[in-house]
Amino acid sequence: MIILVTYLGTVVFSFALEKYHEMVMMKDISDAGYKLKESDNTGTHSAIKVQDDHILIPFVNMYEAISNYISYQNNLFTFLSEASMLDLVEEMSKKEKEVYNQNPTLLNAYFLQKKMAFNRARSHSLTLDDGSTIYYLFDNEEIIKIVEATGSLENKSEQEQTEILVNEYIKSTDELAEKYESMHSDKRLEELQIQREYFKLAKRYLEMYRDGKLDEEKVRKLNK
Repeated sequence: MIILVTYLGTVVFSFALEKYHEMVMMKDISDAGYKLKESDNTGTHSAIKVQDDHILIPFVNMYEAISNYISYQNNLFTFLSEASMLDLVEEMSKKEKEVYNQNPTLLNAYFLQKKMAFNRARSHSLTLDDGSTIYYLFDNEEIIKIVEATGSLENKSEQEQTEILVNEYIKSTDELAEKYESMHSDKRLEELQIQREYFKLAKRYLEMYRDGKLDEEKVRKLNK
């Protein structure tokens, strides 16, 4: 029994240290302003993961896990340089840096990309002609919340992104409205009209704010 417990203990220890090692690597990458490069190739990310070849061999697994971690700490800058040279990392977007810097912890670094991907997946999006995309949400149908902006829109302020979103949405839905009218799709047209009216109201709020007739908090909320 003691032998079995000892064996399992070495396996658990080495596995736990591997995972901790991976989390430390992700934090170091994030602290440098980078992230793992998004890729459909599953082999890309496996190249940066810690793997103990002897995890089932007692004591050897512990030695290897500890050695790998110490070696990494002693060669941190070499690791970051090689990861960049091998095209395994890319610079974070402005929004990703903002989200990470609000809580620069091991867990936030480790799960940041999944968190951002989840936020994009649950958002609406509008892609402009230049390829840039705005991801946005309706918060309780009262607030337009910019989740993220990519491409040429990334470095614009949230207000500017909201203005562009509102103007582009109204313009694109004018074309959709003509399409639905020609298809006699009354249900889709009704849904479209509801959102268009909301965006038109948002546009009026933004214009009034620029003219100094509304405070910033009211513009942010864009209340109906």
